[in-house]
Amino acid sequence: MVSFIYGRSGSGKSELLFDIAEKSAQSGRHAYFLVPDREAVNAERTAAKRNLGADLDIITFTRLCDFVFRRYGGICKTYIENGAKRILMRRALTFLSPALSVYGGISDSDTNAVNELVKLRSDMMRGKVTPQALMAASEKLAENTRLCGKLSDIALISSKYDALVAEKYDDPDSALSEAADKLRAGGFFVGCDVFVDSFAFFTKEQYEIISEIFRQAENVCITLAYDPTEDAALAPFYNINETGRRLRASACENGCTTLPDTVLREAPRFSVPELSYLALNLWHEPNVKPKYEPKCNALRVICAANKTEEARAVACDIARRVRLGARYRDFAIISRRRDDYAGIIDAMLRSYEIPYFLSSRSDIMRLSPIRFVFAALEICRRGFTLENVTAYIKTGLLDIPDESLGLFETYITRWNIHGARFTDGAAWTMNPDGYGTVANEETERRLVEINSVKNAVIAPLHMFCAEAGKKQSVREHCRVLFDFISYMRIPEMTEKLCRALTDAGEAGIAAELSQAHGLICDMLDSLVACSGDTDVTCEGFTFMLRMMAQDKDVGNIPTSVDEVLITEAGASNSENVKHVYVIGAAEGVFPAAVTEESFFSEHEKKLLSDIGIDISTRLENKLADELFFFYSAVCSASDTLTVTYPRYISGEKASKCTPLRRMLEMFPKLREERFDDVPTAELIERPLPAMEYAASLSGALGEKLRAYFLSNEKYAPRLKYAGEPLSAKECRLTPECTGELFPERVNISYSRLEKYIRCNFSYFCDYELKIADCTRIKFGALDIGNFMHKLLEETAKFVLDSGEHDAAKTDAYIRSRAEEYLRKTAGGEDFISGRLRHISDKLCRSAAAFVSDMVHEFDQSGFRAVDFEAGIGTGEGSIPPMKLEDENGRVSLRGVIDRVDTLESDDGNLYVRIADYKTGTKTFDMNKIREGFDLQMLLYLFSVCENGERRYGKKPLPAGVLYIGVKPPQKSGHIGEEVEADFAPVKSGILINDEKVLREMERNLEGHFIPITEKNLASGKGLLTRGEFESLRGDVRNTVLAFAAKLRSGEACAAPVSDGDTDPCEYCKNKAICRAASKSRARRK
Repeated sequence: MVSFIYGRSGSGKSELLFDIAEKSAQSGRHAYFLVPDREAVNAERTAAKRNLGADLDIITFTRLCDFVFRRYGGICKTYIENGAKRILMRRALTFLSPALSVYGGISDSDTNAVNELVKLRSDMMRGKVTPQALMAASEKLAENTRLCGKLSDIALISSKYDALVAEKYDDPDSALSEAADKLRAGGFFVGCDVFVDSFAFFTKEQYEIISEIFRQAENVCITLAYDPTEDAALAPFYNINETGRRLRASACENGCTTLPDTVLREAPRFSVPELSYLALNLWHEPNVKPKYEPKCNALRVICAANKTEEARAVACDIARRVRLGARYRDFAIISRRRDDYAGIIDAMLRSYEIPYFLSSRSDIMRLSPIRFVFAALEICRRGFTLENVTAYIKTGLLDIPDESLGLFETYITRWNIHGARFTDGAAWTMNPDGYGTVANEETERRLVEINSVKNAVIAPLHMFCAEAGKKQSVREHCRVLFDFISYMRIPEMTEKLCRALTDAGEAGIAAELSQAHGLICDMLDSLVACSGDTDVTCEGFTFMLRMMAQDKDVGNIPTSVDEVLITEAGASNSENVKHVYVIGAAEGVFPAAVTEESFFSEHEKKLLSDIGIDISTRLENKLADELFFFYSAVCSASDTLTVTYPRYISGEKASKCTPLRRMLEMFPKLREERFDDVPTAELIERPLPAMEYAASLSGALGEKLRAYFLSNEKYAPRLKYAGEPLSAKECRLTPECTGELFPERVNISYSRLEKYIRCNFSYFCDYELKIADCTRIKFGALDIGNFMHKLLEETAKFVLDSGEHDAAKTDAYIRSRAEEYLRKTAGGEDFISGRLRHISDKLCRSAAAFVSDMVHEFDQSGFRAVDFEAGIGTGEGSIPPMKLEDENGRVSLRGVIDRVDTLESDDGNLYVRIADYKTGTKTFDMNKIREGFDLQMLLYLFSVCENGERRYGKKPLPAGVLYIGVKPPQKSGHIGEEVEADFAPVKSGILINDEKVLREMERNLEGHFIPITEKNLASGKGLLTRGEFESLRGDVRNTVLAFAAKLRSGEACAAPVSDGDTDPCEYCKNKAICRAASKSRARRK
């Protein structure tokens, strides 16, 4: 006998069915309870509560096949997995491509087409459609050329694919058909009662099983989630009504007696009347307008600005309810698809410290060992590109310290290393800091470390590529890859990473990661099994492995018994949950928009259906499913239901979906809430979100929140910095930090101090935080300046030390020094580009012109160059710096003077002049001194005057400072050629107002060698008396001490200052993290 129990969601169908099953078990007949896979755990739990474990088997169609095969044979089968299906389908497609009329143009690397063909073949098996049936259909529909071609192509592809599968495998898609055949021959269900619950539809194969159940079982009872007297014509119940019709027809065909139907029209599962009313009346006849007049306390509809605010509304409400006594396990969050809110709802729950279980399976491509495998194969396929090598080292599985890998990554990124430069075996010698810096012990140490990492990373990878790059069998490719994974100790490194994640409280991520190595081995085994003897290139092997990986995923299990469930509609059972949040109830999102499938249009599906072939789901069936999914979701809660939707999705305006509009019409007193209008006080539920409000709220509430968090040791520092906008003008280090950085005195070079003066923030980023510069190294304006500066220094010293100027020797020396500099900074002769050669040639000609001019200057001058590269500082052989000390502390400046010129006058005094080489132009401005600019040369001058007696034999007197600016010649030429007659260095500075001393610098005072002429001598412009130099010494001292005090105070504002000549922001490497409100130009002091 067959009986049917009808009723909408919450009507008690499953409870009634279990009551009947319990009576059946008590009567002595064995019973089977057939449910979908997603309901198996809940059914087992209910059976256990009723003590039905020995008399009632909870089965799914998969379990039933296992039972049948164990009893009648067929359990020992080698079923093909999805990855192997794709590989064999690709082989079939490649083999038949010349013979196909429609699908012959599909590339064998088109994974989407291969996936669709595999899915279509599975649908054919479930629908009992054979390749022969498709070929016959193509003949019947010959007048439709396009459809006829599709059918014949698919028939050919399916036949070839089936033959390939049959060589080594059994297809799991045929298991139900085989089970049905064995059921026909046996009597599996004879004398048993069968109960079927929670199904909305069946495939043709499943109908065959149901038919055998009708034929053999003593009693069959089936539940269907609709009311046949009221819902048969309603769209959401279209599919389930068709299921009921086919079940009745099958029962009749098998001669079963059908008992009177049981129709449940109440909804006892719901604890509140409004939810019962919703379940019974959401869908109704068009001429019926149900209205629920009482107040709705269990229903809420929330409109949020976007998905993030939608998630915030849900998290805040869950936190509030838990505070009032609810348990996390009482809640479920349902979206149409997981991907719709992935990374949004889970992140928001974490911020509210809400434990959750995300009912999903994760893509394995995000797991480190899987990324390692494909990164290595990508290098083998595409070569040692910068991007590929970077992806490889970022997998986190190399047995190399993170700091060393970071240094290596920065180096290869900045020098744009790729290709043969990784594999030629030559040590890298390029300066890690670029062209503009001189190598020292620290850079040499880093180079040694970088080359060590290079050998550790590249050498085994290079050997792997040599083996994997050959065309060889899939079996051999798998062996090479497995050996490489073992050699690199990937299983051990994965285990180490899992332990670290577990210790950090990320047990769920660690559990997923621990499955990765097993998955790799499974994929390699499957590849060998299905195509082990096939010869492929590395590219072909990588493609096959990717196809294997497509259907692989890692599952997760709840880590606690008290967690919020996050799931998608139809994926898992969320019934018997007290509080449900249906999110994303926007038009086209939930219910989702339905589209045509890729192989057959709706018209073609109808033509096929007319001749008895149903392969793909029709659009009306898909639409009915979407409406039914929404109905099931909103009927999942027993106590409260909250439906939310965003006003904007990805910047586009959204609107509430049609079913939600129906809900609002049904409940006139249900008012849609705007989350934007919720008072802030009601949003303060958990510390971290509350702290965000504390940083921005004004009024009494904000003050109380700030007082609370500032008194909390954990949150006080976070609140302090959370309250500062990214464009904060004020930023200061704590006294503890500055005390650690500058314990007794500020020991700093002037160039660093000037960096601080130009931009406090940039100084701390560069010199205290030591943020690595990851920009590509190029020979830019700054490097040209450094290169020219080095050439000028060394060439001037060479010529003046030699005592004579031989143009040919000088030119040769310049060229040799330039060549040595380029080789050292570029990493060798092979890495000097044509552009560098061209720039070097121009700079060498500038250096030659400068030297010629300098020789002419000293030929007529009483001053002599006595020091080059003279150090200022506390080190051995250096000139001690000028005394800089006040009540706030001491400052010790250090630096290097390009050139020291001295004059011993007739009156026995020793005058000293400081010369500094500059590329371009440099104009000295007395007005900038108090602003902190143009101090460097004066500090050097005063240091020499104050402490240079021991070095130079007499107490030096200030003769001034001289900036010598050199611009490269604009005309092309070669070293040794005559340089333009009008070439002359640009000179600027401040000198002593003493004509006698000035004429020792330039006899005729024509303004060629110093920026003073007889005409402006009387004006005193650019000149200072000895007394004025002493006064200037005091100004310089006070200025330096003031800025040093500011530095010691920890002031770190992102307020860049321009001196009028240069913009500190133009070449700043910290632009990406700059906190300045304006990204335009720095302000002028």
